[in-house]
Amino acid sequence: MSDKVKLTKNQISHLEILGNRYSPKEIIEMHLNHSEDITRMSGGVSTIGFNDLAKALYIGYEQKKSPEQEVLDMFQKGLSIQDKALQTRINGAYQLGIQNTLMVLGITIEGINNFDEEGYLRAGGHRDATE
Repeated sequence: MSDKVKLTKNQISHLEILGNRYSPKEIIEMHLNHSEDITRMSGGVSTIGFNDLAKALYIGYEQKKSPEQEVLDMFQKGLSIQDKALQTRINGAYQLGIQNTLMVLGITIEGINNFDEEGYLRAGGHRDATE
């Protein structure tokens, strides 16, 4: 399990700007003192809690996945079942459920439900799970 803090793209961008100008210790002191450089970056470093900021600076951080990436990961991973034949059938239904949900919500996610008129995924070329 990763000990890295998950930050938004915006938080990472602001943290890297500060990291180019200040040491980790200075950034933490600025955060505690609500310095102008920190408060000016609302939505960035100022939105990171103290513990997460210290952890990000000394242990590391990684970018949070977008909701679309989370859904794509779930879609691709499927469900883990011991019986492989059953797993294949259930995962087909699982993926179809995700595709139908996205269709009802009017959401398209690359690699899940961006089918062409012939029923192929535009990104990967896989057949529609309904066939």
